[in-house]
Amino acid sequence: MMFANRFKQLRRELDYTQEELAQLYNKKYHTTFNKSTISQYENGKRVPDLEAISNWADLFSVSIDYLAGKTDVREINKGKEDEFITMAAHRADDSNSSPVKDIEGLKNLVRSVILEHEKEKNK
Repeated sequence: MMFANRFKQLRRELDYTQEELAQLYNKKYHTTFNKSTISQYENGKRVPDLEAISNWADLFSVSIDYLAGKTDVREINKGKEDEFITMAAHRADDSNSSPVKDIEGLKNLVRSVILEHEKEKNK
């Protein structure tokens, strides 16, 4: 029932009728949802498939976990202080390189990124 409650709440926050929301979804995702499907979602009689849940979360600008009731955190990314740092590490095929040495190097890189992030955060 959590999905049904959250779905209805989010629709109302956007101030859309069930019909208007169905039209918005259909236009954005080129599909044919109708008012009765939305009503079934909100009454807990039907749950969308994973692709549709992902689309609804995107349309409502919330995480899938929030929509599904797994968390109370609505935002996908809360802001600069909660940004995730993405880092890629590539290893050349070098037979002289030791896996242990590579792991230590990666650990040092992660430590330096964390320290740099903390310095920026405390400015």
